[in-house]
Amino acid sequence: MGLTILVLGLVVFLGAHVFVTLRGPRAAVIERLGEWPYKGLMSLVSLAGLILIGYGFGQYRATGWIDVWSPPVWAYYVTQLLMWPASIFVVAAYSRGNIWRTLKHPMLVGVKTWAVAHLISNGDLGSIVLFGSFLVWAGYDRITLKHRTDPGAPAIPVAGIATIRSRSWWGPSFISRSVSSSIPSWSVSRCSAPRRARIFDNVGTRGNQAADRPRHPRAQGR
Repeated sequence: MGLTILVLGLVVFLGAHVFVTLRGPRAAVIERLGEWPYKGLMSLVSLAGLILIGYGFGQYRATGWIDVWSPPVWAYYVTQLLMWPASIFVVAAYSRGNIWRTLKHPMLVGVKTWAVAHLISNGDLGSIVLFGSFLVWAGYDRITLKHRTDPGAPAIPVAGIATIRSRSWWGPSFISRSVSSSIPSWSVSRCSAPRRARIFDNVGTRGNQAADRPRHPRAQGR
């Protein structure tokens, strides 16, 4: 049952995104409904598809797990490693930096990297269907972009992200900034509040003790 709901969600979500690539029928629907009603309808359909995908995949894993092959232990670490560039590519889709200029469509590259990363470490049928479907869709969408007269999406869909335009660099410096900014905040807050208070109290006590310490006679005479 869970696998059926998962497939239904994929059909709804990816079907809506495939329809977007059909520029003729899409333009006809926009002309009939209007641009904003069309966008609202597509958003609702996509949201419904995501809900079905999440619920179906959860039900599948809880009740009807079907193993197809057993990934090696090292595949998990390959997945973790590939998720770094996948995340960077997706973020680069919203900034006009060197990554965007080189990859042209970094969002699709990020989706394909994300899908391949999870296919490597998941050998059950549900995971193969889920991530394989996104991989096939991303490949199809990239092919259709070669035959479109428009770029396929607005440059910066979120106005607030415009501030990071031209802030995407190649090389270790960009990756190191991304890694350092992605460190989970809980690692900083593992120290409890009373413990932090004691630490800062001790620092303040040492500072007061240093201030109250008598100066050297030569320093006092200057």
